[in-house]
Amino acid sequence: MSSAYILGGYRTYIGKKGRAFRGVPAEDLAAAVIGRIGREFLFGNDGSGPHTPDLVIAGNAVGGGGNIARLAALKADPVCQAPGLTVDLQCASGLAAVMTASALIRAREADLVIAGGMESASTQPQRLRNKNHPLYDPEKPGYTAAVFSPDDAGDLVMLEGAERTAGKMGASLEELNDFCLASHAKAAAARDGGLLRGIIEPAFGSVRDEEIREKMSPELLARMKPVLESGRFIHPANAASEADGAAFVLVCSGWFLEKSGLVPVAEILASAYTEADPNYSPMTALPTLEKVAEAASLNVHELDAVELNEPFAVISAMFARAYPDLVPVYNRFGGSLAYGHPFGASGAVILLHLLESLRISDGTYGVCAVPAAGGVGAGLAVRRIRSCEE
Repeated sequence: MSSAYILGGYRTYIGKKGRAFRGVPAEDLAAAVIGRIGREFLFGNDGSGPHTPDLVIAGNAVGGGGNIARLAALKADPVCQAPGLTVDLQCASGLAAVMTASALIRAREADLVIAGGMESASTQPQRLRNKNHPLYDPEKPGYTAAVFSPDDAGDLVMLEGAERTAGKMGASLEELNDFCLASHAKAAAARDGGLLRGIIEPAFGSVRDEEIREKMSPELLARMKPVLESGRFIHPANAASEADGAAFVLVCSGWFLEKSGLVPVAEILASAYTEADPNYSPMTALPTLEKVAEAASLNVHELDAVELNEPFAVISAMFARAYPDLVPVYNRFGGSLAYGHPFGASGAVILLHLLESLRISDGTYGVCAVPAAGGVGAGLAVRRIRSCEE
């Protein structure tokens, strides 16, 4: 079986819904990043190109449908002349795209794949149910969230799942607020220190990640009201906001490395999917982390970096309870509580953050994982490859 490697990647800044990227559809955000990858790796000035990818795989969760991976490739500059495949695993879509690329390369069905995800909460279409659908309500024909569980349908299903999970684990509001504060503080420090500058494509005039609030305080959090009528735990700050953004990496085979002379930043060691009760979807985070670490023959306690997507603070609380020794290497740059959550892109965002976390800490082994709607988890394990310049 062939090995799969990551040559590098980029993400856009992450924008608030209705702000910097308010008129930019998801495929255009993706095209900006794919174009940057193309200019640097496929049509670079190092004498190794041009190279044509076998496939572009892109995650997307709330777009208008159709194969927008192909559309993004065609909109990229330079145009990416490759087939496109669009993936929907909701919050885990971007990571599932990279996992699919890795699987194709390991199976020797591809040698070079651009993979990641994109989302535009600002331009997502308005949804209406067909009147023939069993869930159609003439008083409320519109809806936002898809149906993720046979037992629970509605626009608040993810918030309700997080509320249930917080209650089940016996969380306190103060505990959840602490992780919200930590996420913003780490994200602000990363921004001020320019720690992520090397992986950002400043597309469409954007200049910053818009959600980070360095002045987030316990007093501000204490004034937050629950988002659910009967809720106690989930409020607007300890649940990630909808956001706009795109993130992609370039995945290749060992054969391609020999042919091109390019140097990878990491080897993909293993990937894994898990499932759990769909009404408690955050609960897949830790089983996914553990399953993919085992698949890569890694001891979780010896990981040099861990990235979990944190659309809810309850995920970080679960991690800290289970692995208190790993808190210093967890989400080093903050998570989606601070950046916002561009659903289809977030999995690829945390993969890029994982690679940067390993680089700045001079670490070797890392795992990223995403708990997704419907009680599904997706995870990836990597080994950092040090370049001769390091």
